[in-house]
Amino acid sequence: MQEPGSIVAPVNGDGPVRTVVWQSDRPLHPERLYDALEDLVAGTARGRGTLWLATQHRRRLSWDSFGTNVSIGVLGPWLADLPADRWPSVGQQHQTRSALQWNADHGDRASYLSFAGVGLDARELRDRLDGCVLRADEAVHLLTDPFAAYLEGSTAA
Repeated sequence: MQEPGSIVAPVNGDGPVRTVVWQSDRPLHPERLYDALEDLVAGTARGRGTLWLATQHRRRLSWDSFGTNVSIGVLGPWLADLPADRWPSVGQQHQTRSALQWNADHGDRASYLSFAGVGLDARELRDRLDGCVLRADEAVHLLTDPFAAYLEGSTAA
């Protein structure tokens, strides 16, 4: 797996439209992510991906943004939380990614985000996302989750 926060693939790096793909195999700090939402979508036209939020350990979350509108929802459980006989009920893309990048400590939990925009500052976006990653010295049980109220009652099959 890539180092936390690495840009995996800048596409069209020389043109006005840029796409940045970012991933981390550490969970995101909910308060820092919440505080960064406006900055993360500034200058982006579109964003999509999967989130591992430290306070939503058993929920695989989706990220969908269009301009300054952001939607974060529950995709369902991580494969690491499902018995193997239920894995076929999970989407093929999730199964494939999980098989390729399974981690012995946390299974398929990871964040994968892609953003596209005109004149997108890839370094600034990467640095902002890197700053949202939970540090090793931070205790999850002490965190406040500003997303919890929005995700309450939300489930996915």
